[in-house]
Amino acid sequence: MEYVVGIDQGTSSTRASIFNTIDGTVVAKHSELIETITLMDGFAEQDPEKIWDSVVACIDNVLDQFLSQSKSNTLNNIKAVGITDQRETTVCWNKTTGKPYYNALVWHDKRNDKIVEKLIEDHDGMFSLAKYTGLPFSNYFSCTKIKWILNYSKEFQNDQKIGNSCFGTIDTWLIWKLTESKYHLTDVTNASRTSLFNINIFDWDRKLCSAFGVPITILPTVKESYADFGTISFGRLKGIPIKAIILYSKIHSLKECIITTAMLTKKV
Repeated sequence: MEYVVGIDQGTSSTRASIFNTIDGTVVAKHSELIETITLMDGFAEQDPEKIWDSVVACIDNVLDQFLSQSKSNTLNNIKAVGITDQRETTVCWNKTTGKPYYNALVWHDKRNDKIVEKLIEDHDGMFSLAKYTGLPFSNYFSCTKIKWILNYSKEFQNDQKIGNSCFGTIDTWLIWKLTESKYHLTDVTNASRTSLFNINIFDWDRKLCSAFGVPITILPTVKESYADFGTISFGRLKGIPIKAIILYSKIHSLKECIITTAMLTKKV
């Protein structure tokens, strides 16, 4: 029988499950809690490396469960990986070292209120932002979180000038780590929550990037949610393709994402 691994990186925990590809039955699952750091009122951040560590721990645990269930269960039975993730949470890192410039700013972090107010003042209400992005103007979305980290980190400012820095929502960060820095990618659902993605052309919008003060060069390549997101080159899942990425609120459950991943895997 063939199986797929689902990784669900949420705000409060990371979960991993193994599903069979026939009907999506869960055969192994594990979760790890994630700490949110609140330095002061309105602040919410998480350590990107601890997020990554939680993913590794979840993968190892479910694989141990799976392999112990039957002698016929081997890593060769695992055919694909799918990822769902918390929306808007923002990570920026050095492309060469992989080191984040700051903790991940979580979706509900409100430290960028003043940036939002200044942008509205400078750009006349952000020229009907919804026409381009489908979103209202709000501090929830990744654009102003990127701007805050860029303002905070001199290293980030210098690195982006020479094309040596990356931005990503959590899906992008996990792809980068799972493929050992080979792929800087995201899907349309995550890209659409940045306020930098033009839904009319299905691509990053240079005008929006300029208005928000975000260098377009730091943004990941955008793909459809069910696509080839590279091959894992880390740990026991080495050689397994990542076939689906979708932000958590866009699906009813991780199971739905994984069943679709399984269907696509059978077609390739």
